[in-house]
Amino acid sequence: MLAGLAIACEAGPAHSAEILVPYRDQIEQGYNARDLRAIETTVAALRKAGSASGQEDVATYYAAFARLRQSAVPGIAKNRARDYLEQCIDELEVLVGRRHDYAEARALLASCLGASANHYMLRAATRGMASSREMSAALRMAPDNPWVVFQHAVSDFLTPAMFGGNKARALGNLQRAEQLFVASRPAGSASPVFGESETWLYIGRVLLALGQADKARQALERARELAPASADVRDEIARL
Repeated sequence: MLAGLAIACEAGPAHSAEILVPYRDQIEQGYNARDLRAIETTVAALRKAGSASGQEDVATYYAAFARLRQSAVPGIAKNRARDYLEQCIDELEVLVGRRHDYAEARALLASCLGASANHYMLRAATRGMASSREMSAALRMAPDNPWVVFQHAVSDFLTPAMFGGNKARALGNLQRAEQLFVASRPAGSASPVFGESETWLYIGRVLLALGQADKARQALERARELAPASADVRDEIARL
């Protein structure tokens, strides 16, 4: 069972339409500004753009990602965070029911299910099992997809050892995800792709949990180099 997955993913399905990528970036900007209203405005515009471009499934995926981000804004009331996660789960269950092959959506659903387990007592175990089931399905479909590998690693990191979590294994998978993200860069490009910074952020968090503070700082500094606007990276470094 997941202990909780506060920030498991920066959305990025391989088959997403380029026209919707700016909305993903705006969601991230709103999250870094800790601005729930800005994210909500972006989601409304995203849905319209998805409908107009025939990319409703991708729009649903990004909207669900927005709900996960909203649920993780520091200081948000627990009941509001829970409601955002329920919206994420409801939309993604419909999407993966229609698109069984959508590995990234199944991994995101696993993240939302895992995070929601924090908000229930009686339903925590069933949510945790459902999260594991969706993540396993995503891994079977896309074992080399950097987003799927990344989310699986974060889940492993946040799951208590008594429920099967393993920090050392999570670190190995995060390092593999980082390599997969680098390999996904456009040919000849040295610019980081969306997701690389998040991976280094979690590498730093895992190293810190393993008692390797110096290496953790190096990883977090690398994350800051790749995404200097990341509020999570900034906050993590400030806590060192």
